[in-house]
Amino acid sequence: MNPISVGEGPRNASSPRGGTLLVSLYVWTCLVVMAGIARMIIAVHQKIDFGSDDATALAGSVVYLGATASWHVAINAGLGKHAVELSDGHITRYFKAAYAAQLLQIATIGLAKTSSIFLIERVSSQTRKVKATLHGLVGFWFVYSVLAFGLQCGLPMPWEVAAGKCARGGPLVSVIAINMISDLVIAGWILPTLWPLKMDKGRRLIVGFLFGARAGVALVAGGQAWAAARAMQSDDPTWNGFELAIFNQAVTSLSLIVATLPRIKRFLDTGGGDDLRPRITETEIALSTLGADGSSGTGVESLKLVPGSIAKITTTVMATGDRRKKERLQPQQEWEKFTTMGTLQDEHTSTSSLFEHRGVMMQQEVTVQVE
Repeated sequence: MNPISVGEGPRNASSPRGGTLLVSLYVWTCLVVMAGIARMIIAVHQKIDFGSDDATALAGSVVYLGATASWHVAINAGLGKHAVELSDGHITRYFKAAYAAQLLQIATIGLAKTSSIFLIERVSSQTRKVKATLHGLVGFWFVYSVLAFGLQCGLPMPWEVAAGKCARGGPLVSVIAINMISDLVIAGWILPTLWPLKMDKGRRLIVGFLFGARAGVALVAGGQAWAAARAMQSDDPTWNGFELAIFNQAVTSLSLIVATLPRIKRFLDTGGGDDLRPRITETEIALSTLGADGSSGTGVESLKLVPGSIAKITTTVMATGDRRKKERLQPQQEWEKFTTMGTLQDEHTSTSSLFEHRGVMMQQEVTVQVE
């Protein structure tokens, strides 16, 4: 232990670079925790049911905290210092802690991606084929990542990184590349559903940004790939692992935050002053509830981004003359007045429409029977 000089307080990191890593680590951790708390506040206040997207986001946050603890151990063991300054015991402890942290981060990212997919499913109905495609993409990335990263340095000590031993970082770079591709796919998946909706350009851009923000994670992951290739080919892993640790923390944290971003949008809006609220209201995600004459109401209510209810309407068309008999399973459900957010045809007999009513996205199924 280095003696503390006069006027110098106790250190939480063994080096200035280690201190930078600790600051970065806990700033990102605070942001992730704050996003999770905001999500819970919105869910309780708006009485939103606890869904699969919430469960996976919560699980991801718990695993994320485990990764934070592992990175703290790695930093205390010597991450950010030259390997020649460390004892064999410290180097071994660093390797094991960094190895565990990165495996936990892979699990966190996988859960964050899954949460985003479940949120897309809650907002816009998806077919089984689409669901299988999205979940299969994330599942493939997760399994491949665990095997490729976990075994890239070989057995019996897969955590020990050394130049020439870990395939020169190729497996880790491939993990990052597939992660970037999957992020871009998830980020753009809702855009085809969003584009034909009846909303002004400003609102469409906001919704697109909220769900497309995951593309920003892919951009940051580009720097992560560079840092990974550099660290894995180095003879000084504790020193050159500095940049990789910074990018790992950023990518993992952003992945969780963007999975929560659409759900906390209203929370962020209310944080502004009175001078800011009018401008935000004008570009709110939700369309105002339409009045009986089809005109827009005076109030604008925020989109909760969860399905409020599913209603069914059966319409029977009579062949005699122009008579049409409509049987409504839910009387006074004047759904025609609401803004249709998208439709899905099923064998020319039914239409599943997603529309917004009082700030809540709802799904409406209409079945046509011909007699």
